[in-house]
Order: sequence, then structure tokens, then C-alpha cells
Amino acid sequence: SGSMAMYDDDGDSTGWSSGLAAPPESRWGQCVSACQAFLVAVQNTPMDELVSLVTYSGAGTIDQDLTLQYSNILSSINGYTQAFHGGSTNIGDGIDKARQTLRTRGFDRAWAEPTIVVMTDGQNTTGAITPETAASNAAAAGITVHTITYGHDADQTRMQTVATLGNGRHWHAPDSAALIQAFNQIAANSPTMLVE
Repeated sequence: SGSMAMYDDDGDSTGWSSGLAAPPESRWGQCVSACQAFLVAVQNTPMDELVSLVTYSGAGTIDQDLTLQYSNILSSINGYTQAFHGGSTNIGDGIDKARQTLRTRGFDRAWAEPTIVVMTDGQNTTGAITPETAASNAAAAGITVHTITYGHDADQTRMQTVATLGNGRHWHAPDSAALIQAFNQIAANSPTMLVE
């Protein structure tokens, strides 16, 4: 959503307008830093960790299917950074698209622990499937759903429920340092996962 580029940790305006590059101090810029740290941590595990990227605004988008080429993930993220567009917040469809990357694209591995990490800085504002239903569907497919809320506008209560339904954990990150810490904790404690 637009708030990811429009506001920083404290909810102060970054002066961003739709279509411009996302400012480094914006919530999006800090999320990028957290994702970079996450990928470094995952790369340093003893397992081959497949990672995919799903973003969401008015609808979920599969930006990268599961891959060992983390540079592809970073390239997709960088595309949004260079020209960021606002939109509504369809968390349920984001989770549902993430589930699809894990279960319908031929990457099932019997020994893997498929995991979705959902980060949001706001409220779910649109979508036919609720975040709760999407998390329940993922759990029924054997997928763990962790949630991270970021910033003071995020719906912590709802995302805690989503994590519970997804058999996962919820972290709240009030600032960028806590956001990086949350992603690092997930990377350190889950052997095989998907980042969203």
C-alpha cells in the first residue's frame, strides 16, 4: 500500500508521491533492508532454502516463484523500490498467492517445512478472502504462517489471530531495528521457508 512508501517508522511523511522511488527511510525501504538481512541469514543455513516473493496491494502478485537464486528476489524488490505505486491492502490474497507458490507449482519436498512470512504496516482493506481464512487454508495444506506487524498503524490484534490460525507466531516491530530482528529470528528458527 502507499503507506509503505509514504511514512517512516514514526509515521512521519516522507514526501513520497505514487510512481516515484520509495525513500530509503520509508517503511518500504526498511522492509527491503530486513528482507536483505533475511536472505543473508537463509543463505548461511546448511540447507538449500527455496524462497519466493509475493507482494500485495489491491491483489496479491507472485513476483518470484520458489528459487535458490536470491538475486532474483532482490531484483524484484528493487523494481518496486525504483517505482513504487500505492494501493489498497489485500492481505488475504497475499497469503493465498503465497500458499500457491508452495503447493501448486511442483516444489513440494517431503522433508521441508513450508512457511509464509506476512508483513503488514496497516489494516486489511479489501479482498474476497479474509486473512483469517487464507491462513486457515494454508495451515490445512501443512504450511505455517508467521505474521509481522510494522509501525503504529498495523492491526496487531488481527495479525496475531492470523498467526494463531496459521500455526505460527506473531511479531510486532515498532521500528526498523525490530523489523530486522523479527526477520532474523524467523530465518534462524525455520529450516525451510518462504518470505512474503
